Amino acid sequence: RSGRLPVLVLLHNGLLAPGPARLDRSEQFVFGSREEDELFERMVSAVGKTPGDFHFQEYTACHFNADRSLPEDWNERGRNCLTHLNDTIVRENIRLLLVTGPAAVLLLGEEKAHAMATGGEGIRLPLGDGEIPAMAIRSPAALLALENKRRRAGERGNESAYKQIVGQEKVIKKSIVSALRQALQAVE
Repeated sequence: RSGRLPVLVLLHNGLLAPGPARLDRSEQFVFGSREEDELFERMVSAVGKTPGDFHFQEYTACHFNADRSLPEDWNERGRNCLTHLNDTIVRENIRLLLVTGPAAVLLLGEEKAHAMATGGEGIRLPLGDGEIPAMAIRSPAALLALENKRRRAGERGNESAYKQIVGQEKVIKKSIVSALRQALQAVE
C-alpha cells in the first residue's frame, strides 16, 4: 500500500512460532484486524499523521507454516525478501523504515529488535548499495495485548496489577510517540 511520505512500515502478520494460523485479512486490514489498524492510527495521530501517510509492506512477504519451518528456512526467506524490500525503497524513494514487531524480529534478530523497540534508537540498515535509517517499534498487536491485559486486571478488581500495567503502558506508548516524532522529523 502506498502512502504520501517517504516512510515504509514493515509488518508481519504471520506467525513466528507454531500455533493456529491467522486468517489472511490483507484485503481488509493492514495489520490483520480492525483493532490493530485502529491502534496504529492512534499511534500515528499522536504525531499528526494518518495511516495513509505511510507505505506498508509485509516482511517476510510470504507466510509459511511455523510448525515445519527451521531457522535456516526463515533466514533464506528473509534474504529473498530483502530484494523486494530494496526494490520498494528505490521505486518509492523511501527514506525511513519503521519496522514493527515480528517483522523487526525477522529483519534484525530478536535481541536487536527488542533493544531498538524499547530504547527508541534508530540504526542505519545496510540494504542494497547503501543504507537507510530504520527504527523498530512495538507492533499494534503487542500494544493491543497490553491494553487488553490492563482491561482484564481492572475488571477483576486487581488494583495493584492494574496500576502496574497502566504505568507500563504509558511508558511504552510515550516512548513510541517520542521515537516516531524524532524519526519523522528527519524525513519531512
